[in-house]
Amino acid sequence: MNIKKFAYKLAYKAKEDAPAIYLALGIIGFGATVVLACKATPKVKEIMDEHSKHMSDINVTLAKCASDDPSYKETEYTEQDAKKDKFIFAVKTGGALFNNYAPAIVVGGLSIASFLASYKILNARYIAASSVAAAVSEAFRSYRKRVVDEFGEEVDRHLYFGTEKAKIIELKEDGTTEEKE
Repeated sequence: MNIKKFAYKLAYKAKEDAPAIYLALGIIGFGATVVLACKATPKVKEIMDEHSKHMSDINVTLAKCASDDPSYKETEYTEQDAKKDKFIFAVKTGGALFNNYAPAIVVGGLSIASFLASYKILNARYIAASSVAAAVSEAFRSYRKRVVDEFGEEVDRHLYFGTEKAKIIELKEDGTTEEKE
């Protein structure tokens, strides 16, 4: 078998089984997301400890500048400066947390995309199959109407249900039998 023919067969099989493949990838991706998130979680404590340290330093500096401490009298650090610094460190902490969980977020997003792709393909196939079933049903209804018009309702019922005429053997009082349809 040549390579081109093999590639076409493989591509056809992959397209035919695409919903199952996407579903499997989504399930595997979901598992990987959980593992990645679990691996990233212990690092959160370090990030939050650093954040708390920076916030504490800002509060201590602000308090010392507001107090009568002579070593901080020359430095002007206002409430406005503290708010700005807190915002900057909050953004940095958010960025660090995002970078920590980014692999889990990306894999989780791809897993969801895989589930949605599987659903989309199956939905399109369902719609196509429903359309074919509706067309076949309408053609069958039309056929039965033509049978009734041509041969009558009794023949239609006989053909539709696949009935056969039964022979009834009746036993008379004199001991003879008679066949009826």
